[in-house]
Amino acid sequence: GTLRLCNRRTGERLAGLAGHGHGGIAWCEYSPDGTSILSSVGEIPAVAAPRPMTALLGGLIPPTFQQPTAPMVGDISLWDGKSGAHLRVLTLAARSRGKVACCAFSPDGSRILAGGGEYSPGWLKVWERATGCEIVSVSSPRRLCAGAWSHDGRRILAAWDEGKALQVLDSASGRVEATLRASGWDPV
Repeated sequence: GTLRLCNRRTGERLAGLAGHGHGGIAWCEYSPDGTSILSSVGEIPAVAAPRPMTALLGGLIPPTFQQPTAPMVGDISLWDGKSGAHLRVLTLAARSRGKVACCAFSPDGSRILAGGGEYSPGWLKVWERATGCEIVSVSSPRRLCAGAWSHDGRRILAAWDEGKALQVLDSASGRVEATLRASGWDPV
């Protein structure tokens, strides 16, 4: 798949971020400062034609983009939002493979959150944007359906097992601070 960058006013295609294989793009997002783009590879079907996802931009971007190595389901790519250069792939261990349910920059843009799981245990990871170093790793027997940063970046809200349980996690350690169920908060 290819992530297409277009002028938001005219819809004109400016460039494409190729390198997602023949699988679909499961997720894409701009960093808060607009200088980086995250994308992730969704399921890679046995026979598929590339289906681009479009991201809208206000300015022009040169159509010179580098392709990363062959993607795997769940790999997350970090791209330079101005030059289109591929910066790195945040590769997941084989046991963490599976559909990406969420992918987001922290509010200050310094960290990257991703999570998912489908055919494997659920997972949630945090990396440093500047280095690509994994700093938090959480696993669960239930798949992760959604994840989001708090406004101050200190906590992560994780929805496990199709929304049946929400957990508030410390973003620096991955430690569970509270669990929200239909009956209300259940502090840990």
